[in-house]
Amino acid sequence: MNYNFQSRIRLWCSGMLKNNKDKNPVYPIRGYKVRGIIIVAFLCIIMLTLTYRAFELHVFNQVWLEDKVDKQVRRCVSLPNVRGDVFDRNGNILATTVKVESAFTVPDNVDNPIELSEKLAKILNIPKKKLLEKMRLKKSFVWLKRYLTGREAMAIRNLNMEGIYTTLESRRYYPNRELAANVLGFTNIDGVGIEGIEYTLNNTLTFGNPQLIQVNKDGKRRSYYQVIQCPEFTENNGKNVMLTIDTNIQFMAEKELAAVIGEYKARSGSIVVLNPKNGEILAMASNPMFNPNMFRYSKLHDRCNQAAGIAYEPGSTMKVFLAAAAIEEGAAQPQKIFFCENGRYRVANYFINDVRPYAWLSLSRIIQFSSNIGAIKVGRELGTYNLYNYLRSFGFNEKTGAALQGEMRGLLRAPGELTQSDMASLCFGQGISVTSIQLASALGAIANEGVLVKPGIVKAILNKDGYIEKTIEPEMLRQVISKSTAAKVVRIMETVVGPNGTGHKAFIEGYSVAGKTGTAQRIDPVTKRYSDEDVSSLFMGFAPSNDPELVIVVTIHCPRGKHGGGTVAAPVFKNVMEYSLHYLGVPSSCPVNIKTASVNPSMYLKTGYEVLTRGMMPDMTGLTIGEVVSIMKELGADFIIEGTGKLNKQYPVPGAPFAKIVKLYFSNS
Repeated sequence: MNYNFQSRIRLWCSGMLKNNKDKNPVYPIRGYKVRGIIIVAFLCIIMLTLTYRAFELHVFNQVWLEDKVDKQVRRCVSLPNVRGDVFDRNGNILATTVKVESAFTVPDNVDNPIELSEKLAKILNIPKKKLLEKMRLKKSFVWLKRYLTGREAMAIRNLNMEGIYTTLESRRYYPNRELAANVLGFTNIDGVGIEGIEYTLNNTLTFGNPQLIQVNKDGKRRSYYQVIQCPEFTENNGKNVMLTIDTNIQFMAEKELAAVIGEYKARSGSIVVLNPKNGEILAMASNPMFNPNMFRYSKLHDRCNQAAGIAYEPGSTMKVFLAAAAIEEGAAQPQKIFFCENGRYRVANYFINDVRPYAWLSLSRIIQFSSNIGAIKVGRELGTYNLYNYLRSFGFNEKTGAALQGEMRGLLRAPGELTQSDMASLCFGQGISVTSIQLASALGAIANEGVLVKPGIVKAILNKDGYIEKTIEPEMLRQVISKSTAAKVVRIMETVVGPNGTGHKAFIEGYSVAGKTGTAQRIDPVTKRYSDEDVSSLFMGFAPSNDPELVIVVTIHCPRGKHGGGTVAAPVFKNVMEYSLHYLGVPSSCPVNIKTASVNPSMYLKTGYEVLTRGMMPDMTGLTIGEVVSIMKELGADFIIEGTGKLNKQYPVPGAPFAKIVKLYFSNS
């Protein structure tokens, strides 16, 4: 009996099929048992397949699946971080964060976008067309306007229309407007540091996690939003930063800088005030300035930190470091004389000129009168490689590491790249470029007995409660020159501020001042040659010179009319330094360049009162305790005595303004 395939299957399932190959018949199996086995097996296969697929999705494709779901039903928008505050060294706020309302829309919830856009256009002062485009975007969240005014926020809430909402955001605010703005920088609309301290310390100021706006969709595909916080979020999750800046000195520096730029119609300028003993920057003024609260309306040039971001040729200020290197290497001493060629000297194919014709000048006079020819002669005695190495040791041709955004390293060519004329130009500050912060740091090494200290603008990191978490300690980099060499250079620099020096306008009554002028020609961008009109006028110095507390570098670019460093920059130095010394309570010292600074002790009884009538302390060095005490009592001065024997030191020093309290140090030696 022949059966087709389908008939055989049906018979087999019904238990009626016999095995024709076997002589013995196969006994029939009940049909329902066979069908049950097949169905169970089929279901098991399906369950195993589904289980494997679920395991694959939830284990191997978990991230992809969650992203897929999030895109369909949820969207998170980060709000700007609550940044930490920035303080000056005295705890005055320089930058802080305030809460401001912003408006956003959930397009899915807007029933009548045309009507809503018309009303919002009047409130927000935004074109209706632009608002309508935002409301029709296929997105679950769209910002309409960030940082609303109080009137705008109130008007939006009064609309009470579905689909338009407001939320609180954190906005950076600078209460002092332009004060130290070029140092502080600013943040963008999302609270991220873009320039200045806000940029360099962005991670510190925004330590932690931000607040979020989360937009979800319900079962009916309607959107709703909620403000959520990350588990680690705190009310003020950024660290606070204390700078070394002093707002009072900063204000004075900016005021004087603006005045001199206005007077001489200069292009730009900067002032750096630095403590040479620990490298702290007390002021860093730049001009032009800008208001960081409205940075969008400022130009890139206005926002530049001129003291760190602009490199220029320093001119005759380089002669100080040339003299320091020459003395340290034994190539010259302050009294060694050089022939200055009567004001005109040929080097290779060029002629070098001095402002005045000098014949023989000592190293000290070369610096005092700022002779270019004399500097070249000193440089030849020193040698190219020695000069290069000392300039590098002073910190030129490298960044200072003062946490200043956009700081330039300047330019100092290697000795092998210098021609004879290049070397000559380098001796008086041409063919090299520096920044004001580099000059201040290098000069600080001379003021600090030859020790170079790394400059810094961050004093401490504070927690949200104002307690110090980390103090930035001074970093001593290296001993550039010996203590004795530094002292000799200081004495030379004091002559610059004396009556016959190029920087006499920097003299401060009652204080000894050491300084150096500089007038550097600038390259004309058109002709690529030195310009006769565009120069950089500089003055750098420190006071009191016998125990320096402050180093100040003043740089004025492209003044009109008069342009000498002693004329343009020196008076600015004087005003800022004099104010700062009085403000910090630095006691007066003897102006060593004044001839009346010393009085012969043996002539005291005849000349002492005459000296005091001029407001100056007499020189009592060498007198016994009894003699000094009787004089102090007669003058009605309070005094403090230390030691025995004869008077060795006195403060105020001879020639300094008379003080009611005099410190007297005696010694048997």
